[in-house]
Amino acid sequence: MDLEFSSEGGRLFEQITARLVGLPLGIFLDEDPISVATVQETIAGGRGRITGLDASEARTLAIQLKHGALPIDVRVIQESTVDATLGDDSVRKTVQAGEIGILAVIAFMILYYRAPGILASAALVTYTSVLLMIFKLIPVTLTLAGIAAFVLSVGMAVDANILIFERMKEELRAGRSLAAAIETGFARAWPSIRDSNVSTFITCGILWWFGDQFGANLVKGFALTLGIGVAVSMFSAIIVTRTFLRLLVGTAVARRLGWFAAEVRAGGPAAPETASFNPSPAGRLGFLDFVHRRGWYFLLSVVILIPGVISLLTPPALRPGVEFAAGTSMTVRFEESVAAEDIRSTLADIGHPEARVQRTSEGDFIIRMGELEAISDVPPVGPTMPSEREAIENALEGQFGAFTVRDFASVSEIVSREIARNAAVAVLAAAVGILLYIIWAFRHLPKPWRYGVCAIIAVLHDTLVVLGAFSIFGKVFGMEINTMFITGLLTIIGFSVHDTIVVFDRIRENITRNPGVELPEIINASLTETLARSLNTSLTLVLTIGALLLLGGVTIQSFLLVLLIGVVTGTYSSIFIASQLLVSWEEGDVLRIFQRLFPRLAPAPGS
Repeated sequence: MDLEFSSEGGRLFEQITARLVGLPLGIFLDEDPISVATVQETIAGGRGRITGLDASEARTLAIQLKHGALPIDVRVIQESTVDATLGDDSVRKTVQAGEIGILAVIAFMILYYRAPGILASAALVTYTSVLLMIFKLIPVTLTLAGIAAFVLSVGMAVDANILIFERMKEELRAGRSLAAAIETGFARAWPSIRDSNVSTFITCGILWWFGDQFGANLVKGFALTLGIGVAVSMFSAIIVTRTFLRLLVGTAVARRLGWFAAEVRAGGPAAPETASFNPSPAGRLGFLDFVHRRGWYFLLSVVILIPGVISLLTPPALRPGVEFAAGTSMTVRFEESVAAEDIRSTLADIGHPEARVQRTSEGDFIIRMGELEAISDVPPVGPTMPSEREAIENALEGQFGAFTVRDFASVSEIVSREIARNAAVAVLAAAVGILLYIIWAFRHLPKPWRYGVCAIIAVLHDTLVVLGAFSIFGKVFGMEINTMFITGLLTIIGFSVHDTIVVFDRIRENITRNPGVELPEIINASLTETLARSLNTSLTLVLTIGALLLLGGVTIQSFLLVLLIGVVTGTYSSIFIASQLLVSWEEGDVLRIFQRLFPRLAPAPGS
């Protein structure tokens, strides 16, 4: 095989071969030897020949020499490492917190729903077993966020049971037998279960896309686990819980309706098994008057939103993490006692005066600084210069002694721009997708687009509450937003709509069955009928999220805080915002306010 060098390469090759006459000359690629030849004489003129190779060996060596070192500069645009100790500790704490949260949910279900609660807990065990089996068969790698999604899906799985049990209680109170109450309760709960879970599936799909755009396995793991969990929860509620309840029919338990948390009216006649059960809102007692106080609910929302809006208008609106602002974040733990000011001074001495150092409650130090440079030029001969990260670690070790890097993340400006853009696209896509589905689901009602618009306004309300809260947290506590914050925000969008759809579904049912009743009365009845379900579902989620937040791993605490705030405000908005907006729209509240503020611009009566 003939070799030909450039002019400079030829001179260097001549010098090397002059020193190695009669000795072997190794050819290396990426520090691995690919060929060894004995130098017969000094090779001058930039041309040489390697002999003793067969055709295949010569062809392979030619390809390796010609294409083995492409002139491409490699730049690290994103890097993330987690110390095994930190990961193991976070996983262990999160699993323990999840177990506590699930046990709390089971205890609540049994105490509140009694016999059905026991059956729901048994179905929950089946749900958990099926879900873990699916994770084993696919297989699914459970990240820390994935474990959190699994625990949250348990809370959401209970929601379907709550919907069914509340419907059953209504049927039993009306005098139906247990068998008829079970079948009717499931039939009437199904539309709410279906429509609300579709909104969650839409959110999970968008979350998967968002995480896939920049290789965020935490986000993808959460989306996949939550999506599978919701799908299995529908099977658990519709098939498993229903089967367990049917097994009770004809037993001694079935004759004790008090065990089903349904206080049947004493002496009330039993409803015929084939009768059309029509709980017309007109003339019924016990409905709460939500509608006529809607102005106070809107005022309360404004009061809640004002501090957050002011904080958002005060730069910086939010405190961005490294994913959105570009830069480096590392968590270190020293073996000896060290002061944060000393670390900051050392980093300033080696060229990082912008570094911020924060001590955690566990004694670790979180160091945030600008983007670090990787090794740009690797010399052909001699030792490689240390990267900027290695230089920082060497300086810290030399100054303060041994330490452990428990977490390291570095994101370039290119990636941070892409993440910010994709986050905005994901939030917009989730809102549009849910809006279109609600319009389709309520297409048989007059003006179905009103339901979609009111649901999205409620979502914007919840989103603004979360953003305002984190803006305040960033200024007061230094809390940053990251990709898990966006994941939590998208999850809250799904939950908010999930809760709103359940209320809207009851409104749809009552409108269809009571065409002559005014919308305010329909909404009062619907809210009263779904109030227990809304509060109970939120309570089960708060129990699981609270356990994870207080006892789980620190890596996902900001994500869990988003969920906690979002669940509370989502429950509030589904009752006091979305439904009230429907009434305000129907009653023309906005037009009346406009006429009072701008009487000259308002249209004349009768026009």
